[in-house]
Amino acid sequence: MPAPKDPEKRALWIERLHKASSGSNNSMYGKHLMGSKNGMWGKKHTLETRELMSKNRKGILTGKDHPMWGKPSTFKSHTEEAKKKISKGLKGKLKGKHNSLKTEFKIGDSRLKGINNPNWKGGITSLTRKIRASFKYRLWKSDVFVRDDFTCQECDRRGGYLEAHHSEIIFSDIIEINDIKTFEQAMDCEELWNINNGKTLCKKCHNNTKKGRNTIKEMK
Repeated sequence: MPAPKDPEKRALWIERLHKASSGSNNSMYGKHLMGSKNGMWGKKHTLETRELMSKNRKGILTGKDHPMWGKPSTFKSHTEEAKKKISKGLKGKLKGKHNSLKTEFKIGDSRLKGINNPNWKGGITSLTRKIRASFKYRLWKSDVFVRDDFTCQECDRRGGYLEAHHSEIIFSDIIEINDIKTFEQAMDCEELWNINNGKTLCKKCHNNTKKGRNTIKEMK
């Protein structure tokens, strides 16, 4: 049956044809045609078939017609010294197996955690994260948002992605001034949870507050 000329009918016809000849619907499904199972096993193409194959390949640059024919390969192999270095570097590592992308990220994270990270500042970052992830911090943010009617106090934009900003004394300065070293000390610091020191800002306005700002620790 010839393919329909109408585009929609033609697309449907192709889809049905594909389903009828794919997977278990295909007469060759589950059959392997390698080695002695191949219909051409032990046979040779006839001269007529070879001429037809040759004719179909005309225009394809092969053999002497190829521009790289007879020219030396541009591929350069490793020097013996480089090979020894590579071999030494691979010793003790699993060969033939590769970590998943997720595992590679985990390995990378573990190498750059804590004192291994060039930005390590004695553990203050982990403490900051704990504070910001605490229920008390989320409650403080919520109280600030409700008081400001979920409106940015700089551009008057209401709703959307909002952030609570320690306005009079910034978060890091409160930590520094009160010499907060532990999570428990942070929870007991009244200045940190005073909503009068909080202001609702959109992300853009919050980022603007960080430009040219120096913390107490940086000025020391």
